[in-house]
Amino acid sequence: MLFRRFVTTAVAACLIAGSVPAAEAKKPASKGKKSSRARRSGPPRQKTPTPERFKEFQEALAERGYYDGPINGEWGPECIEALKRFQKDQNLTPDGKIGALSIIALGLGPKRPASAEISAKASSSQPE
Repeated sequence: MLFRRFVTTAVAACLIAGSVPAAEAKKPASKGKKSSRARRSGPPRQKTPTPERFKEFQEALAERGYYDGPINGEWGPECIEALKRFQKDQNLTPDGKIGALSIIALGLGPKRPASAEISAKASSSQPE
């Protein structure tokens, strides 16, 4: 008798508070149009290099003797094979993809001033 009274009181409290059982709370997903502001999951995707950037990769591979095709900014099968050979010789994963480690190994990474240049600039800007 005490248990029945407890259950009745709990159900009444839920109804008064406006809560609904979990099974009823789940609503089916709307089948409308997706918002143009929908977010993608995962990291942002890289942009495809420009033809000028592809030329830089071709030139760097050619200077190192891995590529002997035209330096035209078109990344084709010969470029991919040249990059794979370069990556293998550099102990990188030979996947033929232009990744950060391959770009750095080709000497085409971010350009930063040498530490001597930084020191010179810092000392010249200090008041005496």
